[in-house]
Amino acid sequence: RDPGEHPDGGFWAWASAIAGHFVMMDSWGYNSSFGVFQTYYTAHLDNPASQIAWIGSVQVSVIFFVGAFAGRLTDAGHFHITFAVGTLLTCLGVFMTSLSTVYWQILLSQGICTGLGNGLLFTPALAVVSTYFKRRRALAFGITATGSASGGLIFPSMARQLLSRIGFGWTVRAMGLVQLVTLCLANFLLRPRVPPKRSGSVVDLASFKEKPYTCFAAGVFLTFWGLYFAYYYLASFAVSQLNPSFSYTDSLNLLLVVNGVGMIGRSIPNAIAHRFGCITVLIPVTLTAGICMLAWPAVSTAGGLYGWASIYGIAAGAFQSLFP
Repeated sequence: RDPGEHPDGGFWAWASAIAGHFVMMDSWGYNSSFGVFQTYYTAHLDNPASQIAWIGSVQVSVIFFVGAFAGRLTDAGHFHITFAVGTLLTCLGVFMTSLSTVYWQILLSQGICTGLGNGLLFTPALAVVSTYFKRRRALAFGITATGSASGGLIFPSMARQLLSRIGFGWTVRAMGLVQLVTLCLANFLLRPRVPPKRSGSVVDLASFKEKPYTCFAAGVFLTFWGLYFAYYYLASFAVSQLNPSFSYTDSLNLLLVVNGVGMIGRSIPNAIAHRFGCITVLIPVTLTAGICMLAWPAVSTAGGLYGWASIYGIAAGAFQSLFP
């Protein structure tokens, strides 16, 4: 049946935006907190930092790869089963991470299993939210996208407060419990509005015949190559490269800053984009993030690093919110 015009409001519309917030918190928010794990694994595993980084890299790669197929499953009318399986795999991966003690176990649980689950969550959630809004879409996506910043605040804060008290295993289980509860709520609140599209390819190759779209896709692809580098290595940089160096606990404050200011980056630029257009805002924030990455090696003081994290967090957060 024809779903009619976008409601642009109402209980289920705003409920979907809030549920999307939970999904982004538990997927990209958890992933952008990987600096917590990068620094911890480097100190407690007999593996070099470059090898440990593969855990987070694999997780991100799997999220995007699976996300393409999850979007098509949603279009075909299989949203609920796709989202439920994503919830199961995400929580299973987190709880199995809490039991892992060696590198290959962590790679399988956190890198692959959690990545698979996240990929089955975030694309379907964004697809459902978009069907409820047209005029207020930038605002709705801003609410949804700030979930990444929420997760980036919640999970490092949990690690900061709990690791020294209850240990790694129970800290990660506590994170898993947060994800389990919020994802169960999202399963209830997200309700597809449009009828399924039964036919169609997984990848619409015809879209790449449009040069503006192809250039945009290539630009986003290249930007994402380096976007998460700071989220993964900022805490490790503070511990190993600054003099005087940060303690592990203090280094987590940097993750709180870079993720916390992302709340600003995911809200104010969205409001500006609502008036001037997403591409118009996307260009300067991407340029700012790139300049920050080039300037990072010159940062040598704690104050400078906090300032750098603030600027980069806003720019990177804005990019992640605007590109969809």
